[in-house]
Amino acid sequence: MVEDEPEISAFVIAAFRQFGCDAFAIESVDDALTILETSSDISVLFINLAEQRDELELAQIVSRQWPKIKLVLLSARLDSLRALPPAIFMTKPTNPAAIIAIVKRVTNETGQVRPQGKPLH
Repeated sequence: MVEDEPEISAFVIAAFRQFGCDAFAIESVDDALTILETSSDISVLFINLAEQRDELELAQIVSRQWPKIKLVLLSARLDSLRALPPAIFMTKPTNPAAIIAIVKRVTNETGQVRPQGKPLH
């Protein structure tokens, strides 16, 4: 999770954990690339895009180098961003129900869903 708003980051992480995934926040694009280069078990990357920052470049790098990783891109201005890689898009402001729906979708698509009957934390 690459996100600059702590409330959104915490909610997305909690949602992924409810679905049985190990989720964590990454504070910078450089940190994200370091983790991606050293870990083979990343299946979803949730990125907040900002026009003046390099998250868009991160999304493009991930889509080229790690094409199996699902990208969820969140931005207040997706319409103004160019050359977006294949991804799931969410616009800000968002709401908890929309985030839960996206987390459920990507965990289903990646096979990361908690087995039926196992209690949520």
